[in-house]
Amino acid sequence: TRPRSNRGTAPMYGGGGSINPTLPEPSLQEEGDLFNNLRLCYSNPHFWVLSVVFGVTAPIYWTMGQLIDGAMIHKGSGWTETQVYTCGTLLQGASLPGFLFGGWIVDRLVDRHRAVVNVSLALATASLICYSAALAAAAKVNGAPSPALYAAVLASTAASGFFFGMFQPPALELAAECTYPASEAASCSILYLNCQIAGIGLIYLADALTAADGATGKVNIAMSAIQIGVLLLQVVFFRGELRRTSDRKT
Repeated sequence: TRPRSNRGTAPMYGGGGSINPTLPEPSLQEEGDLFNNLRLCYSNPHFWVLSVVFGVTAPIYWTMGQLIDGAMIHKGSGWTETQVYTCGTLLQGASLPGFLFGGWIVDRLVDRHRAVVNVSLALATASLICYSAALAAAAKVNGAPSPALYAAVLASTAASGFFFGMFQPPALELAAECTYPASEAASCSILYLNCQIAGIGLIYLADALTAADGATGKVNIAMSAIQIGVLLLQVVFFRGELRRTSDRKT
């Protein structure tokens, strides 16, 4: 007796489902074709725009802690070590809820990835300008700083950490959307590769603009100007489509 075939015996779900459903063809995300993934990413002009924006924005956030030292640690400064360390810790710690909120909001606002990225990037830029202004005032302090100034530095530091953190998850999602069907790992890797490259350039720029006494006033201005530039680049030139979301709807 022939063995009984298993074909046609798969369970049916929902009452009207097909016994032998047609499986979807594997996408490039499943195949892991490195060269095709890279080709899809690098041939997309909108991804180039986003990669420059992300590649510059994230390293600017990484260097913001050094600006605290340049502004608050100098001869005649009345800032205490506790105050300096508190600002540095707050800058890093505020990014954690920012990351979580950025991921949460982009999941809730379906089809609004670009708007979320643009708004979060604008808020990050605005917070950086306020942060630079607060540090400029902090650098002029001789003797004990006023409680109002310390509060302004803390507020701008917390806002910068939060909004720069908030920007990154939606930007990663937008990169995956506009380069689909390239793998998410490929687009994410390219974005962080650009961060490393831009970070090296920002280190040399900051070093060149830092005064002999360690003052970083010019660095603050340069970082704010660069951040305004990448914000305009994103808002004006990025017009990538949400290809992954569109594919899931069809």
